[in-house]
Amino acid sequence: MGPSKMDVDKPAKAATEYGLPDDEIVAEIPVYLTHQIAKNLHILQYPQKEGTISPGVLLPKVARIKPIHGQMEMDISLDVQSPMYNRERGLELGVGLADNGRLLDITTLVSVDIPKSSTYVAGVFSNGGLHLTPIECLTQLRPSLKYLDRVAEKELAASKLDIDDDDDETKDAKAQTVQ
Repeated sequence: MGPSKMDVDKPAKAATEYGLPDDEIVAEIPVYLTHQIAKNLHILQYPQKEGTISPGVLLPKVARIKPIHGQMEMDISLDVQSPMYNRERGLELGVGLADNGRLLDITTLVSVDIPKSSTYVAGVFSNGGLHLTPIECLTQLRPSLKYLDRVAEKELAASKLDIDDDDDETKDAKAQTVQ
């Protein structure tokens, strides 16, 4: 059963009775709940980044989204001018991005869905009201290391070519008697 009329009309204790400073209500606004854009709202977590992320730090260059499977990838620029960036290693790993000796200048973040353990809403003050929309999808973005797989594949292919060249030289060799 819900609260009785008497319970609703009974004034709540003042904040000062709890030892808190008086905090008067300055406005009452209507609250609206909408589900219209809920399927398009995502909370994106970056577990590999410590602390807070300042606006503009993780600006994606490219984003790829598969809406049916709920997957996304984002390419984030790396600061190749930083003294912490190893340019020599960046050229080695850039082979995984392209064959032309490209510098590894991006990192790709891929989505991993995580179980929803809480309910989140996004709110916007608009036209004198608070409009709330539930957020259905909670996603973590983790680094993808596909470029390492490509580097390994290219190294394996190159080593197979070397082995094939060695086999050809052995086939051409003729037995000779040495006295």
